Amino acid sequence: MTLPSSGPLPMSAFAAEYGVAANTPLSGYKGKPGIPNSNPVSFSAFYGKSNVTFTPDGGNVSTAATGSASAIVTCNQPAVWTYTGGGSGGTVSIASGATSTSITFTVVATGIPDVTRTWSLTGVSNGVTRNFSVSVTAYGTDPGT
Repeated sequence: MTLPSSGPLPMSAFAAEYGVAANTPLSGYKGKPGIPNSNPVSFSAFYGKSNVTFTPDGGNVSTAATGSASAIVTCNQPAVWTYTGGGSGGTVSIASGATSTSITFTVVATGIPDVTRTWSLTGVSNGVTRNFSVSVTAYGTDPGT
Protein backbone atom coordinates (compact mmCIF):
# COMPACT_ATOMS: atom_id res chain seq x y z
CA MET A 1 0.00 0.00 0.00
CA THR A 2 1.36 3.43 -0.85
CA LEU A 3 2.71 5.36 2.15
CA PRO A 4 0.74 8.46 3.21
CA SER A 5 1.56 11.71 1.41
CA SER A 6 1.49 13.75 4.62
CA GLY A 7 1.44 13.39 8.38
CA PRO A 8 3.42 11.03 10.61
CA LEU A 9 5.41 8.24 8.99
CA PRO A 10 6.41 5.57 11.51
CA MET A 11 9.43 3.39 10.66
CA SER A 12 7.13 0.36 10.92
CA ALA A 13 5.19 1.68 7.88
CA PHE A 14 8.44 1.90 5.84
CA ALA A 15 9.35 -1.64 6.86
CA ALA A 16 5.91 -3.02 5.98
CA GLU A 17 5.88 -1.30 2.57
CA TYR A 18 9.38 -2.36 1.58
CA GLY A 19 9.45 -5.77 3.28
CA VAL A 20 12.47 -5.14 5.52
CA ALA A 21 13.17 -5.40 9.25
CA ALA A 22 11.54 -2.70 11.36
CA ASN A 23 14.92 -1.58 12.70
CA THR A 24 16.40 -0.94 9.22
CA PRO A 25 18.06 2.51 9.19
CA LEU A 26 16.93 5.06 6.57
CA SER A 27 20.18 4.50 4.64
CA GLY A 28 19.07 0.87 4.15
CA TYR A 29 16.28 2.06 1.85
CA LYS A 30 18.59 3.83 -0.64
CA GLY A 31 17.79 2.87 -4.22
CA LYS A 32 14.51 1.15 -3.38
CA PRO A 33 11.58 2.05 -5.67
CA GLY A 34 10.90 5.78 -5.38
CA ILE A 35 13.73 6.40 -2.89
CA PRO A 36 16.88 8.26 -4.04
CA ASN A 37 20.17 6.39 -4.06
CA SER A 38 22.03 9.21 -2.32
CA ASN A 39 22.93 10.37 1.19
CA PRO A 40 21.33 11.40 3.33
CA VAL A 41 17.94 9.73 2.95
CA SER A 42 15.32 11.81 4.75
CA PHE A 43 11.89 10.95 6.10
CA SER A 44 10.31 13.27 3.54
CA ALA A 45 11.63 11.02 0.74
CA PHE A 46 9.06 8.41 1.78
CA TYR A 47 5.88 10.51 1.51
CA GLY A 48 3.55 8.98 -1.09
CA LYS A 49 6.05 6.27 -2.07
CA SER A 50 5.39 2.61 -2.78
CA ASN A 51 7.49 -0.48 -3.31
CA VAL A 52 5.31 -1.27 -6.35
CA THR A 53 6.80 -0.43 -9.75
CA PHE A 54 5.15 -0.86 -13.13
CA THR A 55 7.23 -0.92 -16.33
CA PRO A 56 6.38 1.27 -18.05
CA ASP A 57 4.83 3.45 -15.35
CA GLY A 58 1.48 3.88 -17.11
CA GLY A 59 0.53 5.81 -20.23
CA ASN A 60 0.88 4.76 -23.85
CA VAL A 61 2.51 1.48 -24.82
CA SER A 62 3.04 1.05 -28.54
CA THR A 63 5.00 -1.44 -30.63
CA ALA A 64 5.16 -2.65 -34.22
CA ALA A 65 7.00 -5.38 -36.13
CA THR A 66 6.71 -7.41 -39.31
CA GLY A 67 4.76 -10.66 -39.03
CA SER A 68 4.24 -10.70 -35.26
CA ALA A 69 4.45 -7.96 -32.62
CA SER A 70 4.10 -8.03 -28.83
CA ALA A 71 3.88 -5.44 -26.06
CA ILE A 72 4.69 -6.42 -22.48
CA VAL A 73 3.78 -4.56 -19.27
CA THR A 74 5.31 -5.76 -16.00
CA CYS A 75 5.01 -5.14 -12.26
CA ASN A 76 7.60 -6.05 -9.63
CA GLN A 77 4.79 -7.58 -7.54
CA PRO A 78 1.71 -9.57 -8.59
CA ALA A 79 -0.90 -7.25 -10.11
CA VAL A 80 -4.51 -7.69 -11.17
CA TRP A 81 -4.70 -6.83 -14.88
CA THR A 82 -8.03 -5.72 -16.32
CA TYR A 83 -8.39 -4.86 -20.02
CA THR A 84 -10.88 -4.24 -22.79
CA GLY A 85 -10.51 -4.04 -26.56
CA GLY A 86 -8.28 -5.95 -28.91
CA GLY A 87 -10.90 -7.62 -31.06
CA SER A 88 -10.10 -10.51 -33.35
CA GLY A 89 -6.52 -10.86 -34.44
CA GLY A 90 -5.07 -9.95 -31.04
CA THR A 91 -4.24 -12.21 -28.12
CA VAL A 92 -3.44 -11.56 -24.47
CA SER A 93 -1.31 -13.83 -22.27
CA ILE A 94 -3.80 -13.87 -19.37
CA ALA A 95 -7.53 -13.39 -18.92
CA SER A 96 -8.85 -9.99 -17.90
CA GLY A 97 -9.05 -9.88 -14.11
CA ALA A 98 -6.23 -12.40 -13.64
CA THR A 99 -3.19 -11.85 -11.41
CA SER A 100 0.38 -12.00 -12.69
CA THR A 101 3.62 -10.01 -12.66
CA SER A 102 3.33 -9.38 -16.41
CA ILE A 103 0.89 -9.26 -19.28
CA THR A 104 1.69 -9.64 -22.99
CA PHE A 105 -0.40 -8.40 -25.92
CA THR A 106 0.35 -10.04 -29.30
CA VAL A 107 -0.80 -9.44 -32.87
CA VAL A 108 0.12 -11.71 -35.80
CA ALA A 109 -0.15 -10.76 -39.50
CA THR A 110 1.47 -13.58 -41.46
CA GLY A 111 0.22 -13.83 -45.03
CA ILE A 112 -2.36 -11.09 -44.46
CA PRO A 113 -2.41 -7.26 -44.55
CA ASP A 114 -1.25 -5.11 -41.63
CA VAL A 115 -3.14 -5.59 -38.35
CA THR A 116 -3.37 -3.07 -35.49
CA ARG A 117 -5.15 -3.81 -32.25
CA THR A 118 -5.61 -1.57 -29.20
CA TRP A 119 -6.48 -2.28 -25.58
CA SER A 120 -7.27 -0.22 -22.50
CA LEU A 121 -5.38 -1.75 -19.56
CA THR A 122 -5.44 -1.20 -15.81
CA GLY A 123 -2.94 -2.80 -13.43
CA VAL A 124 -3.51 -2.81 -9.65
CA SER A 125 -1.00 -4.03 -7.06
CA ASN A 126 -1.09 -3.36 -3.32
CA GLY A 127 -3.31 -0.32 -3.72
CA VAL A 128 -1.22 1.18 -6.58
CA THR A 129 -3.11 1.63 -9.88
CA ARG A 130 -1.66 2.35 -13.32
CA ASN A 131 -3.60 2.88 -16.55
CA PHE A 132 -2.29 2.10 -20.02
CA SER A 133 -3.33 2.43 -23.63
CA VAL A 134 -1.73 -0.46 -25.52
CA SER A 135 -1.37 -0.45 -29.32
CA VAL A 136 0.24 -3.34 -31.21
CA THR A 137 0.78 -3.38 -34.98
CA ALA A 138 1.92 -6.38 -36.99
CA TYR A 139 2.92 -5.50 -40.54
CA GLY A 140 1.53 -8.06 -42.94
CA THR A 141 3.79 -10.35 -44.88
CA ASP A 142 1.33 -10.57 -47.75
CA PRO A 143 3.20 -9.34 -50.87
CA GLY A 144 0.04 -7.49 -51.95
CA THR A 145 0.12 -5.12 -48.91
